[in-house]
Amino acid sequence: MNDRHRSRLQRGNYVYILRCADGTLYTGWTTDPERRTAAHNAGKGAKYTKARRPVELVYIEEHDDKIEAQRREYEIKQFSRAEKEELIRKQNGRKSPKRRRIMTKVYCYSKCSTCKKALKWLDDKKIEYKLIDIKEKNPDEKTLRSIHKKSGMPLRKFFNTSGQLYRQMELSKKLPDMSEDEMFALLASDGMLVKRPLVISGNRVLTGFREADWEATLL
Repeated sequence: MNDRHRSRLQRGNYVYILRCADGTLYTGWTTDPERRTAAHNAGKGAKYTKARRPVELVYIEEHDDKIEAQRREYEIKQFSRAEKEELIRKQNGRKSPKRRRIMTKVYCYSKCSTCKKALKWLDDKKIEYKLIDIKEKNPDEKTLRSIHKKSGMPLRKFFNTSGQLYRQMELSKKLPDMSEDEMFALLASDGMLVKRPLVISGNRVLTGFREADWEATLL
């Protein structure tokens, strides 16, 4: 947020947008955007931003009362990512850059019901993607290391903890004592150990299917 916005902020009713560390956008309502942003960065804000710190205040708009601000907050939350970015660009006086096409890769297992639900969501949203069978073409160790680095997530989040193979190998007991090298080698050994769907879109990574996270990241 630039200085001309900071200088005029007073206590009122504001809708704000934060850009998270993973590039996703979070929309909220507050009476004090700067104080609320500080709370998010201290881990005292929403659950969504707590896992995606640090965040940056990139957009604000003031409203006459709380009800109006909350209605606008809801409206902006329904916007696509492109529409939110346009709001941010207009407020900061920047021209819209040419959009670069980003290939979205989706590792899935054909018999997985969650994967089927995720692919339907992608099709409904008209998002182009490259589908990769995680059982037949499991990412190798080098690829997994690259994906993990982009994600910023703990490596254990990449394990399919609800999978039959995970339970058979009793990994819930073994993982705490494993080194990262051992975990990477294990994940690369069998796609059934990797949490699915696994999505890589530019520098953004998603594991599993949570619609709210997918909307914030891919739209």
